[in-house]
Amino acid sequence: AMATEFQWQYLVRDDLRRSIYIIDLQGMRFSDFVGDVVDFVKRASGLSSQHYPERAGAVYVINVPAWFKMIWNVVKPWVDEATLKKISILRDKAEIRRAMEERIPLHNIPQEYGGKSPYPLGKSPEEVEFAALVEHNNRLARGDTSCGGA
Repeated sequence: AMATEFQWQYLVRDDLRRSIYIIDLQGMRFSDFVGDVVDFVKRASGLSSQHYPERAGAVYVINVPAWFKMIWNVVKPWVDEATLKKISILRDKAEIRRAMEERIPLHNIPQEYGGKSPYPLGKSPEEVEFAALVEHNNRLARGDTSCGGA
């Protein structure tokens, strides 16, 4: 929820804009999809459906492992119908890049996905700003007010 709020309150305050979510499953094992992960997916899906139902412009689930279809059949019922229509399951690099290029300028696509962004994943100015905000909030939560908090 914090990442979504950061996106809509700090980066783009336009209520008519839509986001593109990229869920990269590279390296995920079947055994990773248990317990807390299942609970997180359920809660995140419910939160997004309840508070941001029309904000998703597209959802790309990429680098899906062979067993993903089984998991997708479990997850799918938790996702509202409008969002389901926006989800693309993408397997190979060419398919991923093609889908991203339909909605994202090539200079904004990370090189890890075949784009030309000068920033590696997690290092764009927006991601660095978000990480700093998270660190600031974590310090406040620990009672450290040296970061400028109340």
